[in-house]
Amino acid sequence: MASFGTLSDGTVDDRVRIVLNSQTVRIAESYQVKTAILQQPSAFSLQLGTGDTAQTLIRKYPPRTPFQLRIGNLPQFSGETDGYEASDGTGATQVAIKGRDYLARLHDADVQAEQSFKDANYAQMVRAAMKATGLSDRILQVDNNANRKVRAGSGVYVIAAPKTGTEVTEQASGKGVRHIIEAHLGETWLSFCNRHLERAGLFLWCDFEGNIVVSRPNPRQRPVYKFTRRRGQKQNICNVEASKFLNDTTRRFSGVNVYSRTGGRKFHHTKLKGGFIDPEMVALGYERSRTFRDVAATTHEQAEFYARRKIAEANRAGWSLQYTLSGHVAPSLMGDGLAVITPDTVAHVQDDEYGIDEDLYIESVEYRSPPTTTVVTMMRLKDLVFGADE
Repeated sequence: MASFGTLSDGTVDDRVRIVLNSQTVRIAESYQVKTAILQQPSAFSLQLGTGDTAQTLIRKYPPRTPFQLRIGNLPQFSGETDGYEASDGTGATQVAIKGRDYLARLHDADVQAEQSFKDANYAQMVRAAMKATGLSDRILQVDNNANRKVRAGSGVYVIAAPKTGTEVTEQASGKGVRHIIEAHLGETWLSFCNRHLERAGLFLWCDFEGNIVVSRPNPRQRPVYKFTRRRGQKQNICNVEASKFLNDTTRRFSGVNVYSRTGGRKFHHTKLKGGFIDPEMVALGYERSRTFRDVAATTHEQAEFYARRKIAEANRAGWSLQYTLSGHVAPSLMGDGLAVITPDTVAHVQDDEYGIDEDLYIESVEYRSPPTTTVVTMMRLKDLVFGADE
């Protein structure tokens, strides 16, 4: 159970704090922090409080200073600073420090030579990328359960855990990924990992300690929060200050067909291997099919899953709900006080204006100040299709 202090005005102290060099805890005066699951790495830009001169801050916290970012006293993510920006437009010199979590190393570093990993599984592939970018000392996690609870500061009831990278590998091939995994010259290590992991419905992100997680977003949880927006309610008694609802079918499909190479070197020697229909788009009267060619699909089931995943990707891009909430915490539905609003959790949304009353998955969160607000981007649970077993 998380406990938060209170400020002089009696409000909850959920301010953003940053630990620099593992010892100095500073409260940010203004900040913008973005953390997500499908978009990496997590990043921040914050202005430190008064007490030191700009020169002192610049000398004490050069680029690559280790940090841990916290909400109240709950850690959210760790990494290294990228640098700072100093300005004196308001009369006094101010220093804003910027940083990202440890996946920034994979994001920034290019593969320096063509490499092949024969019969490597997904964990071995990610560890190779970690070694190449100086992250060999980090632990490779296969689920997000512990990280989710620490960041939220609340119990999170998981109905069913997603398949781990090891389980996906064993399910797909019995021992390992049987095709040769290739890293191409000039692509980033993060692009290399994502290119191969996405076929298995796996993603990379960092936990609060800076360890690497290879797993799937998990929509199969009980909601931790409840967000309500009542028609005609005053803003100060409604926990939603602003909203943006997107339901755009422009890039969605009524169906997807997948072809695969079955012989020869040209695609006209092909065979229809699988397809998937979006019943929602069909019910709306759309007849808009999309065709893909997937050279890696060798079975009807693999091609069908590829089609299903493409429809889910389009649906996630076309349907989202974004709320701006006051503060960074919300009452926990688990009955243990307040919880930090964090990604890879589920919220129950009751919105009279948009006619929404369902559980939604929190994919990304942005913490801002001033004023102290949280921008939450949510997706439908049924659009979270990543693995063939889902």
